[in-house]
Amino acid sequence: MTSQQFKCTICTKDIDCSVKPKVIENNICCSDCIKSPNSNNKIPLKPQNTAASSNKPHREEKPDVHSIIAEADNIFHDLRKDMNIVVCGPPRAGKSTLINDICGREVCRTGAGLASITYNYDKLLPRYITDLPREDNGVKFCANIGLTIAINSQRFKTDDGEKSVSGVNELINGVMESLVDEKLVEWLLVVLENKGFLDKHLKLGRIGRFTSRNFRRMKNKSFI
Repeated sequence: MTSQQFKCTICTKDIDCSVKPKVIENNICCSDCIKSPNSNNKIPLKPQNTAASSNKPHREEKPDVHSIIAEADNIFHDLRKDMNIVVCGPPRAGKSTLINDICGREVCRTGAGLASITYNYDKLLPRYITDLPREDNGVKFCANIGLTIAINSQRFKTDDGEKSVSGVNELINGVMESLVDEKLVEWLLVVLENKGFLDKHLKLGRIGRFTSRNFRRMKNKSFI
């Protein structure tokens, strides 16, 4: 009795069925074709379904609200580093009082006597910036717009009567009109703590309520 013969599907060589043949993907293979890693007659395997994964639409991850707020706080923190304001004037002219009125809180020490309160400065300015000429609506400006109004940061009496506080809001607005970009943002961060200035300009429609609410969120931070 002779053993049954089969042919290898790859190399067509006869396979002795006394040894159990290997069946791969419904193909009968001899031992040589199974062991040979460099065989050019490889059995075609079922293709993997890679198209299903590659065709899935890519969903872009959106940042959450907390990360956006944290990034905005970092930007405002960097802006505050470059804010330099110089107030000049003779002794007892009211420089410290003016700064306090602009900020809406006491950031400079003041006194009621005739003696000067502030004697020294903390440090020299690291750099000096000269305004470059600019053109606006055909008019060439060689410097920022100057003040044309008297400023009274507190009530006082003269021979003509009592003088009320005046000019502070105009000064704040004049400085705001002369600043651009990040300097303007930093100035707003300071003056929006002044409730009198804020309320007046909200009524005039010069400052939106959305803007004021967002800047007020940072009112507990130190700007000077």
